[in-house]
Amino acid sequence: METKYKLFLVAVLLSVQKLSAVELSLPQLSGKEGQTIEIAVTTGDLTGLNVVSFQFELDGFNPQNIKVLGVITAGTLSAGFGSVSYRVSNQRLVLAGAGSVPLAGSGVLFKIEAKLLRESWQSLGFYTQGTNLLNEGLPAPTFTNGHLSIESKPRISVYPSETVLAIGDELSFSAWGGAPPYTWQTTSPQVATFGIDGLLKALKT
Repeated sequence: METKYKLFLVAVLLSVQKLSAVELSLPQLSGKEGQTIEIAVTTGDLTGLNVVSFQFELDGFNPQNIKVLGVITAGTLSAGFGSVSYRVSNQRLVLAGAGSVPLAGSGVLFKIEAKLLRESWQSLGFYTQGTNLLNEGLPAPTFTNGHLSIESKPRISVYPSETVLAIGDELSFSAWGGAPPYTWQTTSPQVATFGIDGLLKALKT
């Protein structure tokens, strides 16, 4: 009888250990102003844990720096859930999803599509244990936070910034900033054309 009790206790402990071992992670990313990126939320193995819903509150989504465009489930573990609802509030992204078939496997749970608006650095994190849940709290997840670094766009300066030329005149332009070599062109090549070295020639008025 004592042996059966010990075996039962070991089974219960193993079951509890399995339920508490799901790790949720946010990535460490970098990008440039104006770029659209995908932020993948990943999970440990959910097989056999009967996870049919989740809700998350993710920190670090300042709307002045990041514009959330949507949540992608296609090709992820949450594909069977269809769409995931979301809203941005107080620099936090609140999401919720549910389905009738339990989630299984490990990997990308879903992706957040976002546009990077301005140069900044922010941590990406799971706000609190109580606002980031699988089902209604079980299995209890652990969390690994990430961060996002947004670099400024390359800024190119051109000299001279404006000029007036007579037909047949030429003027050499120079540029700095960004990533050379530079490509020179005009919006009206029938009026003026650039050489590869930045030399502008006026053709007609």
